Amino acid sequence: MKRTQWTPNHYHEDCYLEAPDLGRVRTLGIIGLGDVGITMVLGLMLYGQDRYDELILVDPNEANRNRLSHELNQIRSLVTTFPMVTLAEPAELGRADMVFFVASVSVPKVGEPVTDARLVQFGSNWRLLKSYANDLLLQGYQGLFGVVSDPVDYLATTLIRHFSIEPARVMGFGQGVMAARAAYYGGAGVRMFGPHGQGLFVANDANDFDFETSLELSVLTLKENLLIRSFGYKPYLAPALSSAAIAITDMLRGQVHYSSQYLGNIAWGERYRFTEQGLLLEKLDNPSLRRKVQRTYREVGEAYESASRSLE
Repeated sequence: MKRTQWTPNHYHEDCYLEAPDLGRVRTLGIIGLGDVGITMVLGLMLYGQDRYDELILVDPNEANRNRLSHELNQIRSLVTTFPMVTLAEPAELGRADMVFFVASVSVPKVGEPVTDARLVQFGSNWRLLKSYANDLLLQGYQGLFGVVSDPVDYLATTLIRHFSIEPARVMGFGQGVMAARAAYYGGAGVRMFGPHGQGLFVANDANDFDFETSLELSVLTLKENLLIRSFGYKPYLAPALSSAAIAITDMLRGQVHYSSQYLGNIAWGERYRFTEQGLLLEKLDNPSLRRKVQRTYREVGEAYESASRSLE
């Protein structure tokens, strides 16, 4: 099935959607080496190991590039193979099979009053992402794009629409940590749907679904970002690992993972698995949960259309 043909009404059946060839993805490009970017790289090296041949890293800070060129290439094991790490100029990103945008602008400082730090960055991060993507596409880049910067889902959707990129070439990675936060409070049976931020919905269990318990879990999950900030720290460890390094590696290994894939007309956060038949999105058997998730999808789409008008 073409991704643009999918609608929330398809949740009554397992769907196999068009998918890229992930087996050829061996070299990753990563733009942005701040707290999230560096932690993500460490996770890719330690969790992904020989799944990757090379990590091409780009950052505008020359001093940061120089020290990482030394430090990351001094992570060694006598028994385990890690990918080669190359600190590079943006032009070298064209060699990558998949390029990840991890850079961020206007990240709210700890202590600043903010209801959803992710949405604050939409406009500034989009301008930065657009610049890098435009340069890559002008070079004739044919690889995949991954979005890790906030707001993940909005940026992935905007990237596809603005450049008319095939939907299967763009993915967002922000849902893994939301599912992990939900599991922290609700146990391993939870399911997460929707964006990395405002508008998400957490189900306590896909089969034994309880609406009130699920609403409580959704609130706890959504507020976790602000809770970490209340301790005086920016939350980046779990996002960089659960949403990015671990989810990306699991995805490329053909395993179940959380990501944001373009379905219908928006990037939709869900639990997916790439198979030989295509991208698998499993059906929801519980009628009450299915109706709630279908409604959530539509609400997320409406919220995106409203937010995207600020970019015009």
